[in-house]
Amino acid sequence: MKKIWKSVLRTVKNRKYQQKAIKYAEDMEKTNTIHRAPRYPTEQKNFQKIQADERITQEIKKRNDILIDNMNKITVTSSEPKNRWTPTKELRSKDTEWVRRNDQIWEFGFYELPLDKMPKGKLMFREAIEILRARCDKDFVLKLSEEQKDILLPQILESLEKHPAMQRIGEETFNRIWQYFRPFEQKENNIL
Repeated sequence: MKKIWKSVLRTVKNRKYQQKAIKYAEDMEKTNTIHRAPRYPTEQKNFQKIQADERITQEIKKRNDILIDNMNKITVTSSEPKNRWTPTKELRSKDTEWVRRNDQIWEFGFYELPLDKMPKGKLMFREAIEILRARCDKDFVLKLSEEQKDILLPQILESLEKHPAMQRIGEETFNRIWQYFRPFEQKENNIL
């Protein structure tokens, strides 16, 4: 029952506030004057003290030519800001993903620069995963027997050295990357 009364009284209160606001707006239109919001009581007291002080009112009414000259020197020109960045490549969206599904540079779902345009010291996410995976394979092969190691290790080292990303970033940078990032490894647990 309490909820019902509250909802009824709430609608009545809202209606009263709306009627007061409409009446206030109509009064403002009739008088053609701007009605400011009422001052906070402490602010009103300070304002009245300042109004009563003749020294402050004289300072306000006094003409200051230096300030006027300084204001006249200021010129303000406004214009639309220039575009600081214009996209040179098409950004990813569902539509572009569908349109570009067979393009080689969009093969992995995002735009990849051609290898000749890649700056030195930079690599793509796909390349980073490939070289980290090769390094992980190298560490795995080192744990194998000598026969398997002799067969697989030269292939892995050759693919790692000839990878275009390794030629761009260098061995030192790759070792720093390897220190902090590793690809996921799948380990099979034999549960008996």
